[in-house]
Amino acid sequence: MIAFHITLLWVLAVFELLLMLYILRRYQRTGSIYALCGLLFGFVVIAVFVGIQLLTSDDTSRLLFGKLAYYGGCISFVSNLMLAIEYPIPSAVTSKWKTLLTVAPLAFFLPYILFAPDFLRRIDLSGAALHVVPGTTFWLFTFFVVMYSITASVLLLRKRRRVFGTQKTQVTLYMTLFMLTAAAVLLDTFFLPLNGIRTNGVLSAQLNAIPVTLIAFIVLRKPR
Repeated sequence: MIAFHITLLWVLAVFELLLMLYILRRYQRTGSIYALCGLLFGFVVIAVFVGIQLLTSDDTSRLLFGKLAYYGGCISFVSNLMLAIEYPIPSAVTSKWKTLLTVAPLAFFLPYILFAPDFLRRIDLSGAALHVVPGTTFWLFTFFVVMYSITASVLLLRKRRRVFGTQKTQVTLYMTLFMLTAAAVLLDTFFLPLNGIRTNGVLSAQLNAIPVTLIAFIVLRKPR
């Protein structure tokens, strides 16, 4: 069963990586394209390190790989905010703010996740399931994810009022898909573990491939 879950995770990671490379080669490299590729790459990082956790029996190594998987989540949420800023029409956000909103969390949370005292207490392996036990400093990363999710949702709601026809349908689909996915991720990956309720991190990572792929197809579809 563990071999099946590892294989599925890494097949999904390869698929998303190839899709990212195809997009970079096939489409003009605009801000929304770079953001979309960042979203796909974030999932690749999550899938790879969740799969590696299933391979190790060493608690310390599993904790390290689990932290790196959370950094993949950081990449995903940063990229999604950038995508909400750029798609389908750019928001009135200066290049300076875009750089700050991108670079600051990516630069800050890598050392924070890896070295902050008691970020994660442990990650338990039970069969083919991974159960995360957050620590006392986990709340700051949770706050970041909540704020970036809310900001992206507000931007998409405003964009929906400014576009028409196929673009409005695409923004509505993207917005709905993102809000549902973000709510599920926040509940399953953050709020439930913070309240001592065990969830399966492997299943969560596998299911995240679906909305990521759908968002890519929504964004890439040319409006008519």
